[in-house]
Amino acid sequence: MTTRSYFRAVLLVTAFGCVAGARDLSAQAVRDSAGIRIVMNTKSTWTPAQQLQLSAKPTLVVGTQDSDTPRPKSIRGAFYLSDGRIVVGERLSAELRVYDASGKYLTTFGRKGEAPGEFREFGKTVRLAGDTIAVFHEDASISRFTSSGKFITRTRDQSPLVGLPTSFTDALVALNGGARVTMTERIDRPVGAIGSRIDATGTVEVVRGDGVSTKKPGELALMQATVGKSGRPRQLWLAAEAVYADNGSQFVFGYGTSYSLTKYSAEGVPTLIVRREWTPAPVSSKDWEEWTDEWLKRWSKKTGAALAAERQDLLDDDYQDALPAFSAVVLDNTGKLWVRAPKTIDGAVAGSLNDYPIGPSTWSVFSDTGIWLGDVVMPSKFEPTDIGKDYVLGIARDDDVTPTVVRYKLGPK
Repeated sequence: MTTRSYFRAVLLVTAFGCVAGARDLSAQAVRDSAGIRIVMNTKSTWTPAQQLQLSAKPTLVVGTQDSDTPRPKSIRGAFYLSDGRIVVGERLSAELRVYDASGKYLTTFGRKGEAPGEFREFGKTVRLAGDTIAVFHEDASISRFTSSGKFITRTRDQSPLVGLPTSFTDALVALNGGARVTMTERIDRPVGAIGSRIDATGTVEVVRGDGVSTKKPGELALMQATVGKSGRPRQLWLAAEAVYADNGSQFVFGYGTSYSLTKYSAEGVPTLIVRREWTPAPVSSKDWEEWTDEWLKRWSKKTGAALAAERQDLLDDDYQDALPAFSAVVLDNTGKLWVRAPKTIDGAVAGSLNDYPIGPSTWSVFSDTGIWLGDVVMPSKFEPTDIGKDYVLGIARDDDVTPTVVRYKLGPK
C-alpha cells in the first residue's frame, strides 16, 4: 500500500458503554428526519464511577508462549472467536494463525497462491456472524472461511487491471450472508483545475451475496485532495479521509471535515447520524516541522546537504491547515462506536492520519443510540482490533515497529 493510498482501512471491534440517564438529557439534542435518528452531543455522560480505562500493562501477549512458532511480522487483524480462540491475520505469509485463549499457537490455514483459499496479496481479516472469518485480498476479493479454517467462498469485485482502466473498485466492508460494501473511483472523469483543492469522491454501494447491488449509499466524499498535473486527485498531507467500520450486520461511514458519522443498515440505508461539538485544531508551522522531522527519521536515508534539501522540500509541500474531526472509527456487535481523535504526528507513519498512532490515542465512545458516553485513552503505538466488556485486544508495536497482539484489561478507574 502506498504512503498516499486513496483509501485506508480500519478495524473490527466490540465496544462497551452505558446509556445515559435522565440527568444527561441536556448533553444531547435528538431529532428524527425521515426515519433517521440524529443526535447532537455537547458533552459526555459517564459519571466518574462509569469512566473506563485500560490496565497499565497487557494481561496477555499472544504467540510468545511457543518459541518455535514464527511470530507475525505484518498483522492485518486480530479477534476472538466465540470459543475463546484468537485469530491473527499475517500479511507477509498470507496466513491466518489460530491461538488458544492463553495465547498459545494452535494451527495455521491459508497461504500464498491462486487456488481457492489462497491469496496473492493479503489484506485485512474480520469476524462475521457464526464465527465466519473473512479475508480481503487482491482484485477487491473477499474469501470466507469457517472457524476451523475450511474455505467457503470467494467474491471478487475488480477484474485484474489490464491497460488503462476507466474505474477502480475496492471492497471496504464484509457483511453477513456474503454481502459486502464496495467503493468505485472513476479514473477517467475530470475533477477540477490543476492545483485546486477538492473533496475527492467515490461511489459506495452494498452488493448482496447474490451479486446484486443496492446502489446505496451512493456518492460519498473520500479524501481532501489537490488536483495534480495529471488531472487526478493527490491526497493532501494531514487531510481528512473517510473512515468506516462494521460488525457484519451494519456499518458506519464518516468523513472528518465535520464531526458526523452515519450508521447504515446492511442494505445501505442510513439509520443513525452521530454528531458532536467540535472545533478544528489548527496545524502550526511548529507542528509541521515536527511532522517533517519524524517523517524523515522514518523514511529518508539521506544525510548532510541532501537531507537538508529534502527537509526543505517537505516543509514547502502543501498540507491541510487544520486537523480533521477524527482519524479512525470502530463498531461493536451492538452498534457502539469508538472514535479516535487525530494527532499531527500520526501522519508520519505512512502519510495518513488514519494509520496507527505514534503516541497515546484518545477514543470517544458513543452508545448504540448515538449518546457520547466518555473518552478512553489507549497506549502509544497500539491499534485496537477487538473490544469487549472487560478487555481490549489489539496490535502493539515496539520501538522497531515489530507488531505483537496483546490484550489489556478494560474497566472502571
